[in-house]
Amino acid sequence: MTPSKKKADLFHTDDDEGDNSYIYTRLTGAALDIAFHTSLNAFGTLDRTDYASFQPCFEKSQDRVVVEDVEIGGQIWRLRCIFDGHAGNAAVDYIQQSIVPTLRARLAALEASTPATDSTISAALSSALLAIDDAIGNEARALFPPDLDALSDAQIRAIADDHKDGGSGANHEKLLRAKSGSTALVALVDPAGERLWVASLGDCTAALCTRQEKGGPWTVERLSANHNGIEPEEAARVRAEHPGEEGAMLNDRVLGTIAVTRALGDFFCKYPPDFVRRVLVASDPKLKFSATKVDDFLARLLTPPYVSAQPEVRCVRIGAGASVVNGSDDATSSPPAEQLLVMFSDGLPECVLDDFSTAEPYLQVLPRILDRALRSTAEASFNAEAILNAEGPSLSAAGASVNGKPTLPRPDAKRNLAAAIIRETLAGGEEWLPVMQAMKYGEVVPKMGKEKRLDHAERDDRLSQLLTVEMTGKWMDDVTAVVHRIV
Repeated sequence: MTPSKKKADLFHTDDDEGDNSYIYTRLTGAALDIAFHTSLNAFGTLDRTDYASFQPCFEKSQDRVVVEDVEIGGQIWRLRCIFDGHAGNAAVDYIQQSIVPTLRARLAALEASTPATDSTISAALSSALLAIDDAIGNEARALFPPDLDALSDAQIRAIADDHKDGGSGANHEKLLRAKSGSTALVALVDPAGERLWVASLGDCTAALCTRQEKGGPWTVERLSANHNGIEPEEAARVRAEHPGEEGAMLNDRVLGTIAVTRALGDFFCKYPPDFVRRVLVASDPKLKFSATKVDDFLARLLTPPYVSAQPEVRCVRIGAGASVVNGSDDATSSPPAEQLLVMFSDGLPECVLDDFSTAEPYLQVLPRILDRALRSTAEASFNAEAILNAEGPSLSAAGASVNGKPTLPRPDAKRNLAAAIIRETLAGGEEWLPVMQAMKYGEVVPKMGKEKRLDHAERDDRLSQLLTVEMTGKWMDDVTAVVHRIV
């Protein structure tokens, strides 16, 4: 049976005249599974960690995942990262490739010199991220003499645009890294599995989800900071570092253009004004600014840097280590029955609450989403043969090729907890929205368990819209989740 086309009610244009609805394809069963699985970009499992990155639009995702076990001195450190790029892929690709060797070098040096403590590991994490940021900035700045006045505009463009006329493009790539940027969420578990460090820059989120007994209630502890202009403390910090500059924070954005207050890259907010104007703005492709005009931005760029690369780092005891507090046994505590580290990019809460500013509303509904995701992965049955033998129109509706990716089913996708969390968030969005809205706007938060329940058909319909809506542009942010099973 051919899937039906319908008018979407999740998306509308700004056009007040005429029909402003988009069309989507109503999918069910195997076709819906394939459409969802095909829209998973990075996807897999390593050492008790599931990860998945989701983007149904045709544009390449700018989220990146690093899930790697790093050996230092014969011991395994578990490194789990999400990097949410913006203004292009150059910076986030470089960061993804750099984090493991950069951090490994610092951990190895630490191992050789002094016993690893909470504070020394925290310092190593901060140092690694700062070093990556320095490398992005220094490599681009070193292409030009200290005094730019020694070069004409034509000479600057010749250096910057070496990708033209058959050139190598090495300079061009370094400048693309400096023009773009990325948030960073880096989690590190020690070899004993008893200590967890989380370093954060920007607005990705890490949460420690714990329950003391199987099937009991979850407690959710946020481990990452929120670094954007809507956060009062961050906005105040930026203003304090640039006294007397009204434009340092404008409309909840740094210099009126960028939402995050801490990030790697983004050297248009870190370089001297003359370099930004003559190199970053003038080179090809030109630097684009959001929410403001170029000239207005340059007039506000007085005393850089404005965006910080200094991460906030937290260390907590986990698993068996959770029963040890400040180095002494706590007779009243015991290791949890179940504990998960859940990490996600800002695109995940944005699937429900479009005007995302903080993850706290989403963390309110995360226990319910976790329970459903765990149940769905435990009960998962994925009949690959039945899907491959499904009727042609159903598979065609899912897309013979979605975003250039093959539509072969992934039999393990239903057992991937990160993918299940993404799917439960997307499909059940209308259930989570009232709680998240009330939390955001300071209203009375509805009691969990009393929310509107969507039936199976309604959940399939919502997910179908998000997967198949017929839009030419990007209709949702990149979504990435990483789940590490501690206990």
